[in-house]
Amino acid sequence: MRKKINLLFLVVVLVQICLLVNMVTAESYSISQTNVVKYENDFGERILKVFEKVSGVLVGLVSIKEIGIVSAQSLQKCCLRGEFGVCQNFVEGENLICEEVVDTACENTPACELGCCVDDEEGTCDANQPEGECDGTWEPDAQCNVAQCEMGCCLIDNRAGFYTEKMCSNLADIQGKEYEFLSGILELSCLSIPQFGEDGACVSPDGSCQRTTDDKCDNTFYKGYLCSAEEVGSNCERQASVGLEEDFYEIYWFDSCGNRENIYSSNKDASWANGKILSKEESCGADSKNGNSASTSCGNCNRNAGSVGVETTGIEKHIAGGNFVCRNIDCPNAPLNGGRTGLKKHQETWCLYDGALGNGIDPVGSEHWVASCINGKVEVDKCGEARSEICEEGEIYQQSTGEGRALARCVVNQAQLCKAYNENLQNDPAGVQETCEANSHCEFRYLNVDSGFKFGICLPKYPQGFDLRPFDDAIYGDETPDFASMTCSVASMSCTIIKKRKTSTESDFGMETFWSDQLNSDCREIEFVDQMNNFCVSLGDCGSYTNYIGKTTDNLRVQGVKEEVYKKSWAEHFGYSANAKAVEGQHVDSQNLENLEAFMAGTSEINAPGTGDDYHIKRAYESWLTIASGVSGGLGFTWLKYGSPYFFPADPKAITSAGGLPEAGVGAVLGASAYALIGASIGATVSSTMASTYNIEGKEASGMVFSGATGGAAAGFLIYFGIVAEGAGWSLILATLGPMGAGIAIALVAIAIIVNSYMASMRIGEVGKDTVNFYCYPWEAPRGGDDCHVCNEDPLKPCTRYRCESLGQLCQIVNEGGDENPPCISVPLETNVPEVVDYRILTNGYKLTQVEGNKFKLRTNRDNCIPEYEQVDFVIETDEYSQCSWDWKRPEDYLSTQANSADEGRYRLNHIFSVEEFPSVASLDPQYIEGNIDTGYVGEQIMYITCSDFNGNPTFEPIMVDVCIDSEANPTPAYIKAFTHPEGYRLKFGETKLENWGLWLNRPAECKWDKIAEKKYEDMANEMRCELDPLNGNDGINGYPCDGTLTDLTAGKNNIFIKCKNLQDNINTNDFEYSVFVTENNLEITSLEPAGYFEEASQPVEFELKVSTSKGANDGKSKCEFFNNGQWIVFKETSSTSHRQFLNFWAGSHSMKVRCTDDAGNVAEGNIDFELKVDDVAPKIVEFYYEAGKIIFFTNEESRCAYELDTCNFEVASGQDAYSNNGIKHEIIWSPGETHYIKCRDLKDNENVGCAQKIAVLD
Repeated sequence: MRKKINLLFLVVVLVQICLLVNMVTAESYSISQTNVVKYENDFGERILKVFEKVSGVLVGLVSIKEIGIVSAQSLQKCCLRGEFGVCQNFVEGENLICEEVVDTACENTPACELGCCVDDEEGTCDANQPEGECDGTWEPDAQCNVAQCEMGCCLIDNRAGFYTEKMCSNLADIQGKEYEFLSGILELSCLSIPQFGEDGACVSPDGSCQRTTDDKCDNTFYKGYLCSAEEVGSNCERQASVGLEEDFYEIYWFDSCGNRENIYSSNKDASWANGKILSKEESCGADSKNGNSASTSCGNCNRNAGSVGVETTGIEKHIAGGNFVCRNIDCPNAPLNGGRTGLKKHQETWCLYDGALGNGIDPVGSEHWVASCINGKVEVDKCGEARSEICEEGEIYQQSTGEGRALARCVVNQAQLCKAYNENLQNDPAGVQETCEANSHCEFRYLNVDSGFKFGICLPKYPQGFDLRPFDDAIYGDETPDFASMTCSVASMSCTIIKKRKTSTESDFGMETFWSDQLNSDCREIEFVDQMNNFCVSLGDCGSYTNYIGKTTDNLRVQGVKEEVYKKSWAEHFGYSANAKAVEGQHVDSQNLENLEAFMAGTSEINAPGTGDDYHIKRAYESWLTIASGVSGGLGFTWLKYGSPYFFPADPKAITSAGGLPEAGVGAVLGASAYALIGASIGATVSSTMASTYNIEGKEASGMVFSGATGGAAAGFLIYFGIVAEGAGWSLILATLGPMGAGIAIALVAIAIIVNSYMASMRIGEVGKDTVNFYCYPWEAPRGGDDCHVCNEDPLKPCTRYRCESLGQLCQIVNEGGDENPPCISVPLETNVPEVVDYRILTNGYKLTQVEGNKFKLRTNRDNCIPEYEQVDFVIETDEYSQCSWDWKRPEDYLSTQANSADEGRYRLNHIFSVEEFPSVASLDPQYIEGNIDTGYVGEQIMYITCSDFNGNPTFEPIMVDVCIDSEANPTPAYIKAFTHPEGYRLKFGETKLENWGLWLNRPAECKWDKIAEKKYEDMANEMRCELDPLNGNDGINGYPCDGTLTDLTAGKNNIFIKCKNLQDNINTNDFEYSVFVTENNLEITSLEPAGYFEEASQPVEFELKVSTSKGANDGKSKCEFFNNGQWIVFKETSSTSHRQFLNFWAGSHSMKVRCTDDAGNVAEGNIDFELKVDDVAPKIVEFYYEAGKIIFFTNEESRCAYELDTCNFEVASGQDAYSNNGIKHEIIWSPGETHYIKCRDLKDNENVGCAQKIAVLD
């Protein structure tokens, strides 16, 4: 198939003849094209000025792949309960072991909604829990703003504590005592409530005695005395025994009646203190730092200092008075992060991590753990699976001592919510950043590689892990990728570099050119790879990174960076293995503390904007900056030399209007052909000489010969028709030269054109572009299984499947769910290489044929060659799970990884080879091209495929697919594959244009649009900017882009009609129809609640915020938010015309901003304003007296009062009612010799904690 040089010349001339014949009907001498570069010396300067003017849209040069035309939501299912816990999204086809599945994403599943889990038996409440994870009663309020979880003051036996009412009731039941629960009170206020009743001895007339409080004593009471004191005269003997008292942590003396006396001291007299009650602070060892741990002489144990009284066996160290001791219940050598150990106090909880964290750097296989010190023993519990839960840690302080202790808990990881915030990134980047930074699980990261490649995005600080099982085949038919691949592909991007051709004087002949980057040059540098891989890693288990023991793998691909930038291992170069060690002092900050302070149990839930797409950011529609230049109709042509676009510059002076080619018959054209043949010969010879003189060799020399031939041929045409002579003085020269004049003129003009052609081949002043591509793939475990055993080496952290499989491709967990620490083993090693067992085509109209062994042939169904620029997909199936890659170049050895991945870094049986665009015939090596002007040209290309399995066993010889490519034009017109904005897209009220609107085509074409149907293409009013470069235009997802701005839009429906013309001038017969709606009435808020003045009995008070909306794009349907504590929070019930949210408020004036936004971007704003007054003070008795056998008393407010004659421990509803006709003046019957214990309750149900008054009438 090698072509002879003379055939090359002939072909070129014939091509030029054909071009000139076709140009007879040209309508003008200038054809406008997109991304066509005109090689003029001043063009680069002019384009740079354009760049300065449009710098605001340079971000459009960034091609963000993925970011979602296909909704991941429609592909996802939810595993309600499975091997990785509850509420795990997955894609059909993943081998996920799941007990219960629903056919929608977990975010749309009620069972996965975050709420509050109430333990009905214990009275405890866990916030942010999915319903499926809750073993108790689940309430839909994620922050536990429910009655069962209300904290209040628990009063039991003269002691106050801050608990839920159920916890208070349980404690009272355990102690066999009554309790009183006070709601709407702060903890500090609770603990400062004065204790009713004084401690002392209650002596009966028979000499028996009980230690109690005065309000519970119906006999003689001796305040501050023990029952064994001589003063009380009881029959109880002092210090008869030593023991422990329930609900007390110290060791006590007990008298002979069984009453608790003072804290044990071996100094019995000091402990007895002459029968007086001693406080803890007055007892022995009160200042002991270790709570008298292991003391033999003092029983003043101190739980806060790490000791409690326990009974011993007698063999252990104990106090002298009995088998009891203050035992240290702290953990002195507790495991800490960073490989350290240290002291942790009893009941202290803290987080343990398997590696560094924050900024998206959690190692693969790492988990979050909560450690606790309980009675001197460290216990460790895992948070979720694959970081579905993370460990938050904070500190609490004891104000009196300043001592702090860690407090940790597992919470649901909000990583997916962080990604969902980006839904509105294009329209409101500042708002997204504000919302993102308000969530302590998220970070707003700004990638800034160069001036034209920078953007911000909300990312998880603590990425959730993926299913690492490599047995993951795509679902052929709809070709749905797995969840990990979809997620990681968000970071697959390309950076477009703008460059300009400049000159240098360093060469011998005084002119040498070089490319100089003008924009995004830093995308060629290592910083681009560094920032992009960090972005990739932050999405989950993606990219080149490390597992939790410091073993790294590379799972990214980069094309177009500088050669010296490429690294054998990116992960090793960036030192990611260092992140496998937990860092001292790092921890997840507690979530929503600000909200708790502001609203005290008010909701702090932040819903994702909109619904559905939690896992994928909406596609950021690209702003295409078009570099356009005219190409002459009379002399212009396009030549793709080895894949590079080449445009010959025509002198405008040498071109007449309307194409510059006069009407001529066949004879005229043939005459021109003769001159063209001469010109081609001269041009080629001169070019060959120039190449030899300037030592230009190889493809560049062939290019000059080709250029010279075509330039000479064109000059011949010009001389024949006298075009060059016009206005240039050439007619005089031709007349003077006589018969030889035409030939000499041809030579002169040809040489001039050759020089110009060489200038063009040097491309001085040309502005071009390069593309740097970054591909982010799911992380894969190291090959082999040498490290599997590491998973079982930490007894505090049992092995899980996620941790096991991160250690190696051959690592497999056994007895999962049975053993406490199930073994992670290495499956047997094998040495078989992957073999092809099946193959099939996915694109209609084509077939894949096996020639022999690993050799295949790809053709059309009619055994014809494939048209250039077409996309064809096919599948190769291997006999074992393997990774495959391919290239057009033969690999250097069988261990080499090819440039293009077929599996996105996954191990599969079925490997999809999606050749997005077969190259043009002109881009192939000339030795593999054959054909002629009549039959067209065809070329052959070999696609080389290599595969390797888990063990790294590669195919020794590449799989070869022979591809035949045809230059014949595909007669099919272009068609629209997708729009940037969906059909029926809605614009907000008052808009008259839609910017950044565009579409994607299946092949390069020009497009126009109009508001009138069935217009001819040439008559349509509005041109679009389209990518015509077949090699660089396809974005790899939807096709070739065209963009523009829809203008002159009016309220209501606007119909848009589109036609396209491909590179072969094929035009669509029928219009493509598209419509866009402009909102006719702006969105309005019609009502806001609550409003006005409210008075309640206690606080916080729960109000339901209510907002109603109307009009706008969807008759009021919109999404509403309220502004709380520095951030906008989406209403719990919204995306309709009615929007509701429950919130707790404290007394005061409240003004809350509300904004509602519909699908078109219409915004309505308002304020919810109201005032809340809280009456939480019990009534007071302000006056009382005795009159005629009655006790008369007055309260300061309307109240109901009651009394008893023996105690204040009763409720008004159960006491003896006092008579009142107005609620202010009250009467009770006097009982002679009795004390009247009176309590009152006002209209807000505020009731006295103790007595409002104790009244006794003295005789």
